[in-house]
Amino acid sequence: MKRKYLWLDAILDEKSIGSFESHSPATSFWQHGFVRGIMSCGHSVYVIGTPSERAWPFGRLLVSSKDVSLPNHIEGRLFGYLNIPGIRGFSQFLVIRSAVNRFIKDHGLPDYSVTFSCQNSQRDISPMGRVAKYLQSKYEIPWLCIVGDGLAPLGADHYVIQNWKYFLSNESPTPKVHLDGGLAEIPSDELISGASQKLTKNFMYMGAFTKHGGASLLARAFTRLTDANVNLFFSGRGENEELARLADKDQRIKVLGFLTDTELHHHALDMYAFVNPRLTDWPPNKLNFPSKLLHYFAYAKPVISTITDGMSPDYLPILLETDGTEDDLVLALRRCIDMPVDDYNDKCKKIEKFNIDHTWDALATQLNIWLDEQKKQN
Repeated sequence: MKRKYLWLDAILDEKSIGSFESHSPATSFWQHGFVRGIMSCGHSVYVIGTPSERAWPFGRLLVSSKDVSLPNHIEGRLFGYLNIPGIRGFSQFLVIRSAVNRFIKDHGLPDYSVTFSCQNSQRDISPMGRVAKYLQSKYEIPWLCIVGDGLAPLGADHYVIQNWKYFLSNESPTPKVHLDGGLAEIPSDELISGASQKLTKNFMYMGAFTKHGGASLLARAFTRLTDANVNLFFSGRGENEELARLADKDQRIKVLGFLTDTELHHHALDMYAFVNPRLTDWPPNKLNFPSKLLHYFAYAKPVISTITDGMSPDYLPILLETDGTEDDLVLALRRCIDMPVDDYNDKCKKIEKFNIDHTWDALATQLNIWLDEQKKQN
């Protein structure tokens, strides 16, 4: 059965993400991949949304649709709104509700409305969630809520939950399915499988430079290594004075800042391994899934990682685990650097095998099979 999805969120192209620093690149990447996967399975998706921006005066007073664009091959429209505290949410709701009604007039009713949720309370509801509830009430269109970070809002008809522990808990609403994400889509013909013959071993961290991601922790641990032939690259957003200070003192630490997809890809190709040092004791990390892992895995190179609640047990055999303390992170880096070539290549092969069933197409297929089952039950 071919379905028509109305996607109520902003998926930004690369240029727009660079212009809207409050808009999460990881969230946009996740949704872009999922939409592409759904479309490749023969279903249609139309995107209607507004970009994220800090409230005025810290952000734009008027967010204009002229400042944002959808990625190529994604059908839909993005809209601006009045970004004044207290009314910005209502402004977004009115704009999107009007756009949705025009879409329905021109294209007919969708099979599902879809929202992407990152909120701290089940009682909260975003402007896009309010539009989904409006469509439930007026047109009886089922609301499919994808829960990224945080808690699921109440009232949706179906839930896709990324966080493994939250999915298993009785706190998450039903009906629900666990889908945490697909691999980054990169040119596979450029990948080099197995151990590199280069003498220099490069490690990379992708993501926010803020404390909860573990960037400072990783940099401190790395400075305790004495090897001259290792480097550590940081790519992402955010201000981090400690990271900048450590990079000034240790020339092996390279802070690249926010890169384009092409720049990030070319750096990643040259990596020996990747690192996800996300803090395990920071409460919000218990309610999210580290989607950067799926970007790392696309390169089929070892990944050093903490194990947080959001991760499925399927990830454990292919990761190089660290407990998240500075001392243990030093040891994990050391073990990775000294790993025998055969062990390194074996780890790469395990990741390649894992990747076969973790594409966006596979994820979209799982979703639609689950929705078929739900429809039969009802």
